[in-house]
Amino acid sequence: MRFAVPAAVLTAVAIASSSLAAQTVVVTPSDMQGWTSFASSGAFSGITNAFPRLGNGSLEISQDDAENGYSGSHILFSNQSLSLLSSFSYDWYRSGLSTDQNQNVVPSLSLMMSDGTYLVYEPFYTIGEPPVDTWGTSNTMGGIFWRDGVDDAVTGECGEASAYQSLALFNADCYGGQGQVDGVEAYLGQTGQGTFDGAVDNVSYAFDGATPTTFNFELDAPTGAVPEPASLSLMATGLVGLAGLSRRKRRR
Repeated sequence: MRFAVPAAVLTAVAIASSSLAAQTVVVTPSDMQGWTSFASSGAFSGITNAFPRLGNGSLEISQDDAENGYSGSHILFSNQSLSLLSSFSYDWYRSGLSTDQNQNVVPSLSLMMSDGTYLVYEPFYTIGEPPVDTWGTSNTMGGIFWRDGVDDAVTGECGEASAYQSLALFNADCYGGQGQVDGVEAYLGQTGQGTFDGAVDNVSYAFDGATPTTFNFELDAPTGAVPEPASLSLMATGLVGLAGLSRRKRRR
């Protein structure tokens, strides 16, 4: 039996389908796609199946000595203008088994600046106390950042970890509007005494309004494309609408 489908439902399904074609890069231990891993005494970052996100893995970040350790992974690229950053987001996870002193800590996402400094996003400063044993998502555009790796001689708003600002304010106040980005890093710094275990996934960024590149961390490359969470939700909404219309037509 034929039935009419409202344009809004067709549009939702079309948008979801087109989103599946977005530039999603699958990163696996055998094909790191430019990402690094890190391991030292008491600290580790690498792709594992400890906290799978969409498929069979994610980028786990753990530290046995959360006070003095460091663990993180990064990707480098040709310098890009900070003013042209148009998309910057990621998924993060904090295990309830973590015992670090600062219970508000989850993995951070930072921009590696060409002058050797970092603009660091930590969800706590924007969203408050993070949940544990569940995945969260942060769209960092418009979020709160702090600046790290600055020479001790720099003071005021641009001093090391001194002022919490937006990316636009950092670019204007600390880089004269000419800030250049050389890479992206997901990491955990000092969090206080204890241990930490968590993960990141779906690190995504774009410059100058281009289609975002999303990095999905898996143990093995999936046989089919892995849809992004937003695309899955949108597609489900469209399909539910179609199913509902079909049922209503049959009852007549």
